[in-house]
Amino acid sequence: IGISAASLALSSIPHFPRPRTPRSAPAQSDGSAAADNDDDEARALRRLSKGATLRRRHVTPDALESQERAAVAVAQRASSATLGSSSCEDAMASRRVSCNMQLQLWRDTVPPSLVQELAPETVARQEAIFEIISTEHGYLRDLELIDTLFVGPLLAGTDALPAAQAQAFVEMLFYNYRALVANSAALCAQLRQRQAQAAVVDGVGDIFDAWAGDLGAFVEYAVHVPDAQCGLEAELLRSEAMARFLQRAEEAPAARRLPVQSFIGRPATRLARYPLLLDAIARRTRGADAERLRSAAGKVRGALAEIDRRTGDAAARLRIRQISQRLRLVRGARESLALDSPARRLEREGVFQADGGRHVLVFLFDNSLIMAVEEKVPHARGISRYAADDRIIPISMLDAVAPQAESRARAGLREALRLPNQDPGTRPPLAFVHIGCAALSRTLLAPSEAERDAWVRAVRRRVSVPQTLVEAHTEARVLSDRDFAHVRAPLCSAPFVSLLSGCQMVLYGNRDGMHMGIYGVPTSVVRVSHAPGVAKIHILKRFNLVLALSESTLLCFPLSEIEKAAAQAGGVAGAKLASSVGFFDVGAYMGRPLVVLMKPRGGRSHFKCLQPLANAAEDESGDSDGAELRALRAVYAGPDASLRLAGEFVVGGRARRVHFLRRKLCIVGARSFDVVDVQQGRVLRSLPDPLDDDFSFLSAAAQALAICKVGRDFLLCYDACAFFIDNFGRRARPDVFVRWEMRPHAITFRHPYVVAVNPRFLEIRHIETGVLLSIIRVPRATCLNPDSRSTVLHLAIGPEPVGVPTPDDESRGDAGADASAVPVPARPTSVALLKSAQILGSGAQPQARYVVPGLAGTTGRREFPEAVPGHYRVIEGTPAAEGNEFSAETAQKLVAQIKYYFSNGNMNHDAYMRKTVGENDGWMPLAALSRFNRVRQLMELPFDEHKFVKGRKRALPAVPESSISRLASTLKAALRAEDDVEINAELSAVRRKSEFVAADDWFERTVHFKGLEYGKETPELIDELTAFFNGLGGERAEYLRLRRNPRTRLFKGNVLVEFASAAQAEAVAQRADLEFDGKKLAPMLLPAYHDEKLEKGDFIPDELRRPGGTYPTYDEWCVATGREPPRAQQPRAEKRKPQDDEEPAPVDPKLLVRFTGAAGDLSFAELKEKLGDVAPVKYVEYTKGEDAGIVRFAEPVADAVLEKTAEGVQLSDTVTLKLEAVDDEAASGFFERARAAAANSRGGRRPGGSRGHGHRGKRGRR
Repeated sequence: IGISAASLALSSIPHFPRPRTPRSAPAQSDGSAAADNDDDEARALRRLSKGATLRRRHVTPDALESQERAAVAVAQRASSATLGSSSCEDAMASRRVSCNMQLQLWRDTVPPSLVQELAPETVARQEAIFEIISTEHGYLRDLELIDTLFVGPLLAGTDALPAAQAQAFVEMLFYNYRALVANSAALCAQLRQRQAQAAVVDGVGDIFDAWAGDLGAFVEYAVHVPDAQCGLEAELLRSEAMARFLQRAEEAPAARRLPVQSFIGRPATRLARYPLLLDAIARRTRGADAERLRSAAGKVRGALAEIDRRTGDAAARLRIRQISQRLRLVRGARESLALDSPARRLEREGVFQADGGRHVLVFLFDNSLIMAVEEKVPHARGISRYAADDRIIPISMLDAVAPQAESRARAGLREALRLPNQDPGTRPPLAFVHIGCAALSRTLLAPSEAERDAWVRAVRRRVSVPQTLVEAHTEARVLSDRDFAHVRAPLCSAPFVSLLSGCQMVLYGNRDGMHMGIYGVPTSVVRVSHAPGVAKIHILKRFNLVLALSESTLLCFPLSEIEKAAAQAGGVAGAKLASSVGFFDVGAYMGRPLVVLMKPRGGRSHFKCLQPLANAAEDESGDSDGAELRALRAVYAGPDASLRLAGEFVVGGRARRVHFLRRKLCIVGARSFDVVDVQQGRVLRSLPDPLDDDFSFLSAAAQALAICKVGRDFLLCYDACAFFIDNFGRRARPDVFVRWEMRPHAITFRHPYVVAVNPRFLEIRHIETGVLLSIIRVPRATCLNPDSRSTVLHLAIGPEPVGVPTPDDESRGDAGADASAVPVPARPTSVALLKSAQILGSGAQPQARYVVPGLAGTTGRREFPEAVPGHYRVIEGTPAAEGNEFSAETAQKLVAQIKYYFSNGNMNHDAYMRKTVGENDGWMPLAALSRFNRVRQLMELPFDEHKFVKGRKRALPAVPESSISRLASTLKAALRAEDDVEINAELSAVRRKSEFVAADDWFERTVHFKGLEYGKETPELIDELTAFFNGLGGERAEYLRLRRNPRTRLFKGNVLVEFASAAQAEAVAQRADLEFDGKKLAPMLLPAYHDEKLEKGDFIPDELRRPGGTYPTYDEWCVATGREPPRAQQPRAEKRKPQDDEEPAPVDPKLLVRFTGAAGDLSFAELKEKLGDVAPVKYVEYTKGEDAGIVRFAEPVADAVLEKTAEGVQLSDTVTLKLEAVDDEAASGFFERARAAAANSRGGRRPGGSRGHGHRGKRGRR
């Protein structure tokens, strides 16, 4: 009849498939009169009317009255409700009609002679009309029973529900049923009147066509039915009293033993029945009435389609809600599963059989797999609970394994021996495996092989799409897939930039020696050293050194010689530094590189510390703070550098690795972490304290693996768990405690992640919170660069297939088509990847047939390439959650903030913006924008929140490149052609499209507000004030500035707001009813406020001065008013003047070197540390955001420094400083500024304390 199954099933939520067919409850049919008369009273009524001839025109009134009295007596027992009539006559009339409607056929209500006179087609039409009328009266009777059986007693007060909750419960259960009662009563009245006109009804099409024009009440009720059924079930599970109340109501004779669910779904099923009944009449009708009947049926079908549309999406959500309220879970599991989350999805559900024949329900959600056993609820008929198994498996750890088919040899043997085949009725097994813990796995029997295979496909499809944003943004590519045979597995790797060609290169180590190749280009790898068993490589590029651990011997190679050997296809023999070495590590100690090697001797670990030195002069010189290690003797002397022994110490037990602190070393032992002072050569203390009860959870067998400093705390990683301690060794961050999914054999840190490597997968967690972000299923993988400080992981994977096999129809699918996949925005392809693709060509990658969960890539699903037979693959993996986009709300705020910076209102007042934009041809670098305090706050980076509390700035770390890339991606996606701001093609800068013209009328358009609390400023104040002032005057405020105390920088409680027009500003200034945060505001036009201060003789600060006006300086104002200016409030130029008795510093250009190429994003400490490796540095003059600066050395060594650093000083892989001499004029200016800074310091301010651009508070508008 053109109705979807969803419409017909609206009467109840789809029940879970039962393992056996239960005894069904009494069913109710909607399509025939017999279905409505299937109770004892109806049968009595049929017996009463059987054989009686109710001839409306021929029977006597007395006989008819006698028969009606008997029928009414039966009808009163069947229903205590009337058809809505208020008078006794109406009630009697309705009962008479009701009695007549209970008759089964139309032919029983008319004389036999009339039936014989009519054509069979006419009789069939009258029967169809009679059926729709009689069933409508039965439907109305059931609606009226809702009041009698359920609503009335509940509202009157019962023990099932408190009276205060009864009304809400009734509305939830039956919604707008009263509107349906009125609708059906009106329809019955019209049909009754039409039927009373003649024994042969002429037509009902006009009645139903008019009635079908307004089915809104039906639609709203039907859409609410699933919610009502689910809410009823939840109440029954919770309350035994409600279950007893409903059982008593259902046992009433009028209820005919029908459950309350049948009454709830009655209107929905009745609406779905109308098209069938109307079509039955229309098929036997001719003329206009047939068209009206078809029109009415079409309107009903339209209402059903609307119901299907509105309930289709909600059906899955309601099923999850039903499962959630039925599940009985262990404590804490419900919060972890988050079944009530709107994003939760049910992928598949089914019934399996466990050992012993017990049936197990299995639910596959988008985040976990739950197994449960169905249990009946004793107090609620037809309601059951799901007792969940404790073995809940998260999707990231789930696998479905089906046993392999019988081999041909075994099948042939069975056939030869004439053994019977496997019982065809045996259920096929299916194992749900937890890849990290075998105890959490379970094997069940599937209903059929087809069902088992469908489950395997569903699980593999689910685990192949990204579960988190980290997985969605984890990049992976093949660096080598044909260079290392199966017996020559790579053991370590070290990337670097070639000294000869400038290309990105990589060194590999394996059992055959050391190999070098172009980064990411297979077949380019050649052997450069025959040293056996190279297990670790570290490159000290600045010293032209390569350290390699060959078996147990530490070797040293010149990097330039290795590159030449690769070009000439030769081998290099390394110089032996030490033998019997267990491991070595290289790190920064007191700002200098330090090599630490360990030699196991007996039950102790002997350490030697080697310091690389570029030349002899550097060996004799020291840092300005005297913190350099004392070099004892030369261990290695090369052409460009040497290694000197700097210290030795011994630690008990067998050490695993070394962690470098600023002035200490932390040795990771077997069960503890020892802090060592290298200069004193002794162990200061062990972590954690074994006598501290806070660490009682550590077992005696716990193995220490790694330590990492996170902020001011330290993350201690053991083989079973990880936790934080503070500088004093006490437990810190007690809410962060990590339990590994599987015991790792190695831990590596890739900020902001910690990666645990175990034999089956890689576990990636956030280093600050310990939250599990990704599981990369790469079994038996070897991390080649565990001690690297980069964010890139190099993994060696064997030639066997890796990942989840994908069917042919799914191997090319994109997870973006799966609604459960994490949404991943497109990101620009890096230049390195494009170059690699050009080198490799389109045919270099083998055909892919596997997907590795966790290595999802930006497309959602990344197919993993097969290995060249018999060869290892070296994979580069980059977990990049930093690359994910901001939330929609944050992105909207960021774009609005950037647009504000380029608005007329801000550009009029922001001198720094005008200066920077003018110096860059109208472009504002994103690196500079990202350092603005408000942008930092929106990007969830450390921002200067101290100014809100103490009114002063504080030092902030540099903005990561990944955060700048996120900002660029957000702006590129959000900016439209009609916006006045655009971003360049390189995604590095933004500019204003229209030319900025300074406006002088801002003074008249500005209103001064006072009345806010002095010193009370929060990070949210700007947003709150902006929203408040945007609602005044009908237009958006163009500019907002908080006024601050010029000395303390605290908020004065006054605000300057610039509006779009002077008329708007004047209208706002006249309002006396303005209140903000409970404070009454006093608005005043800025010109009036300015004149008022002049009349009082007050000093006029810069933000209040009229454009073009002449004002005295602060000193002049103090002299004119007879005041002595406070020392702290003196103008900056006065404070920077040297004192008369100060001896001028020497002007020697040989003390200075100018550097360029700083990339505008380096800290003073970083510059001083890096340049201090060249020669001792006394002072660095550099402003963040600039490209150049000046270095002041302790001695006049400029010529020697320039000669030694002719190629530049490399700070990172992308930043290299170029050094040049400083002329006499520039040197004089430098020392003049240095003297001013010294005078400023003596005046009570820190050097650099006033450094800035003179626009504090201007960029904090939003």
